[in-house]
Amino acid sequence: MKNYIEMPDISPSIIDPSLIENAKIPPNSSQELKGKMVEYNKGKSLIAVFPVQEKHTNPMGFLQGGILSALFDDTVGPLSYLIAKRPVVTTGFNVQFIRGIKPGAHVIIKAEVVSKTTSTILFQAEAFNDSGKLVAIMTSHNYIMR
Repeated sequence: MKNYIEMPDISPSIIDPSLIENAKIPPNSSQELKGKMVEYNKGKSLIAVFPVQEKHTNPMGFLQGGILSALFDDTVGPLSYLIAKRPVVTTGFNVQFIRGIKPGAHVIIKAEVVSKTTSTILFQAEAFNDSGKLVAIMTSHNYIMR
């Protein structure tokens, strides 16, 4: 795997505490997926790397599609908080799967903002394997909570 420079932790301190009073950051699901945020281009994009774990495979031995979707969500979620500086909820999420990926490899997710208004953010992301081959693409429509 390529060597990445680790970026600083994404902290809940960037959000008004009253907006996330009962939130657990990072959530248990993120801890389970063992992702590492490795590059942030302020207000534009985020790159994260996740190990493909044996326990997350389908009967064919590939990373299960729902888990890959969760990896996308665990990349776009922090990016949405960094951009909106408040809670953001997903209103639409679409993934197109291109090729499988086996345990022992890594999924590199590159997420970026396509469009932002005062109430919505549209994200696009791509997942790659260690060789740089495209594994899946995702779009996510999100509502900025007020």
